[in-house]
Amino acid sequence: MPGASFHATRPLSGVPTIPVGVIGYGWIGRAHSVAMNRLRDATWPPNVLPRLVAICGRNEEKVGAAAQRWGYEGYYTDWHDLVTDPDIQAVIVGAQAYLHREPSLAALAAGKHVLCEKPLAPDLPEARQMRDAARQSRTLAMTGFSYRFVPALKLMRDIVHSGALGPISLFRGHYLNESRRDPLLPAFGDAPEVRGRGPLNDVGSHLIDIARFLLGDIAAVSGKVLTHLTPRPSPTRPGEMVDVPQEDTFHGVVDFAGGTTGIIEGSAVATGRKNWFSVEVNGVQGTVRFNLERLNELEVYLLDGAQPEAMGFRDILVTESSHPYLRYWWPKGHVVGWEATLVNEVHHFLSCIQGGRALAPEGATFEDGYQAALVAEALRRSSRDGCRVEVSSLERG
Repeated sequence: MPGASFHATRPLSGVPTIPVGVIGYGWIGRAHSVAMNRLRDATWPPNVLPRLVAICGRNEEKVGAAAQRWGYEGYYTDWHDLVTDPDIQAVIVGAQAYLHREPSLAALAAGKHVLCEKPLAPDLPEARQMRDAARQSRTLAMTGFSYRFVPALKLMRDIVHSGALGPISLFRGHYLNESRRDPLLPAFGDAPEVRGRGPLNDVGSHLIDIARFLLGDIAAVSGKVLTHLTPRPSPTRPGEMVDVPQEDTFHGVVDFAGGTTGIIEGSAVATGRKNWFSVEVNGVQGTVRFNLERLNELEVYLLDGAQPEAMGFRDILVTESSHPYLRYWWPKGHVVGWEATLVNEVHHFLSCIQGGRALAPEGATFEDGYQAALVAEALRRSSRDGCRVEVSSLERG
């Protein structure tokens, strides 16, 4: 029996909820599900909470287990049923890229808000179709560029936009990993489900989006898209080697509409690199640089009299409650992890739905997802044709 000092907890009341359905139970579906489960804790007292109505996947045993694991009220094995469920107000599309378009379009047509994982689509025509549908919709359509919600990258943007760096002279971005370094890994092949599987769409979409997030639209691209490890073992015919249709490395020089020049590079065969997403912005009066493998740190060098030139870069630990997105997290010096970016992203999405606010500029819209696809396609065409490509030239078809 409880003692005399025991007081029963009253149910939480007065907090609006958004009924959510999630398509996909793989690792990114897991990431979004975990993020929504953490919202009550991370954003206390909450201004909005998700109601986890349903999760969807084709394997009934696995999706049923996922529903139990993350506390969904139920599950679907057909996404058509999820997006037309009248009880669901927002849909998160966390399936593979080739499965993004149809459920996103159907959800928008059904009057649902949509958060679709990046890349928005495996190719430019599908991305354009999704962007156009979002323009015609009265609901919110968000692209899952979660790195916009890394506190250090948001602080980096605030510094760049404050003018503290002076005129910007150069942007440099690299996204390197070793996920395809083993030459005996089978080729992806040419099946529909592997469209868009190369690093230009995968990690490159993050890099392009952060470049635009920091410095605005990209006007032109020159570069190369390369495949170093080919042939590889066939994914379907044992003992046979086949050519690899997807790139494993890309290099580009980008011209921003504002006049700055930048360099972007990515690779899936960079041995030793795990998730090396590094971004640097150089200005006449200072430089800021970030690396995702040091998620909570931002290096800053400013010629503003606040530090002697000989002292070099200051390494800022971005964990103060005054830093972006950190008012709900831990005491200063207690770092946040990668999963916190998804919590911040989902909270922004749900808050914008509840408050009737625009997703931009903090959140990425379907327009931003389309722009990333546009720049990636411009880089492919530059590599193919050996020339500089104006991004606007691809808008016409």
